[in-house]
Amino acid sequence: MLPITRGLVAILASLSLIATTSPAAVALPDWTTTKTVRENDRARAPKVVGLRYAEHKRFDRVVVDVKGRQPGFRISYVKELTYEGSGDAVPLKGRRSMAINLFPAYAHNRTGENLYDGPRLEQVKLRTLRGIAFTGDFEGQVTLGFTTRRKAPYRIFTLTNPTRIVIDWKHPTRH
Repeated sequence: MLPITRGLVAILASLSLIATTSPAAVALPDWTTTKTVRENDRARAPKVVGLRYAEHKRFDRVVVDVKGRQPGFRISYVKELTYEGSGDAVPLKGRRSMAINLFPAYAHNRTGENLYDGPRLEQVKLRTLRGIAFTGDFEGQVTLGFTTRRKAPYRIFTLTNPTRIVIDWKHPTRH
């Protein structure tokens, strides 16, 4: 082979390696207003350590930060948000309420020390999302509550490295 050909082969081999190791784009789930459940039998003791939120151009987003494997979850619109254990009503303003139950999941360590660093009870003024509440950390389940302006379509998906659960609420469309 000529030296230039060896160089070309090396470049093509490098490009081939880059193309095969690049992460594939992940399709987002469809928008829905019905209950969504996902189980993960391989999750052992994931820790819910934070929550952040932001308004985007077409949706409001909540990101739940998790250490460890992805927990399972159950999310749906509910009549009323209540605190786990006491059953007391959660005082959040908003027309519609949504609850997410993460399982197995913990927001404390083995000695009972709190690990969750996020809003406990917060009114927000985003386009769709109105309130966020940390409603429980009990018997291997962490629960969070949200209020919205209306029963907005939502989507939920997970991300890794670091582990996160993402919930988007669609903004109303203008005609």
